[in-house]
Amino acid sequence: IRAAHDLLRGWQPDVVHAHDWLVTHPAIAIAEAARVPLVGTIHATEAGRHSGWLSHPLNQQVHSVEWWLANRADALITCSQAMRAEVAHLFEIDGADVTVIHNGIEERSWQVPAGEIARAREVYSPDGAPLLLYFGRLEWEKGVQDLLSALPRIRREHPGTRLVVAGKGRHFDELVDQSRRLRVRRAVDFVGHLSDRDLRAVLAAADAVVLPSRYEPFGIVALEAAAAKAPLVASTAGGLGEVVVHGETGLAFSPGDVTALADAVEAVLSDGDAATRRALAAQSRLAADFDWNRIAEATVAVYRRARPGEPAELGRPKIATGNAFGV
Repeated sequence: IRAAHDLLRGWQPDVVHAHDWLVTHPAIAIAEAARVPLVGTIHATEAGRHSGWLSHPLNQQVHSVEWWLANRADALITCSQAMRAEVAHLFEIDGADVTVIHNGIEERSWQVPAGEIARAREVYSPDGAPLLLYFGRLEWEKGVQDLLSALPRIRREHPGTRLVVAGKGRHFDELVDQSRRLRVRRAVDFVGHLSDRDLRAVLAAADAVVLPSRYEPFGIVALEAAAAKAPLVASTAGGLGEVVVHGETGLAFSPGDVTALADAVEAVLSDGDAATRRALAAQSRLAADFDWNRIAEATVAVYRRARPGEPAELGRPKIATGNAFGV
């Protein structure tokens, strides 16, 4: 805030754009000092990250700041229709006033030389067995536990199937323990964080990329998989249900449904030609629906429409005493 006030002595912004709750306080202070519109983007919610529960004081404090941003902003953006509905429900605002602007991707950099793909295949599936990939944070809401639960059945139908789990997070130890209990530990490579180059090679080498999220505001990993032309299996959680069109750009299943997850993976492994057609359709959709130039234009349009509101006294945020989603 101090740095912004120094800046405002000789420069005037047209708009202040706050991305998520961490910058709510300075963004509001700067917008009011500059007397310009405040635009807010809410990428995820504290209630959503914790399956609807705001059980601890810190959860409630974060939720309250999110509520403050959503109700104070002169224009609000979410990254998916699902997030718009979630934000409207949690923060008591009209969903019609929220603009949905999807995330995007630069697709040209995701193509990998054949030699690098072959080396990735040799590292992670040297005997040529089917290769699955999950990449992302290792948190409960990402659903990796459901993928591990499905793996024994997948391996019975497709012997030797291997899984690469790329990423870091608080759920790592529990996932390793689960893989041991399920007796698939030797079939799972927990590789931690991969460089962009190595990740792209594994993406291109995989027979299927599996995204089993329980909660997913958007799902940019699905765009990255599509850019690499990797067959997709994804849950319908949140924005993933908008990014992955079942039967057209990938195969989808309900979040937490281990049987449906296994069915979808087996369908991909059993019909590689159909999986490839869906992967190519997913890649072709990127330029039309997830191009950064179009996303930038849509964002500028929000900036141009936004007008600073009159000072208003806000009430108190609603903090659910049970599950915030009523489940």
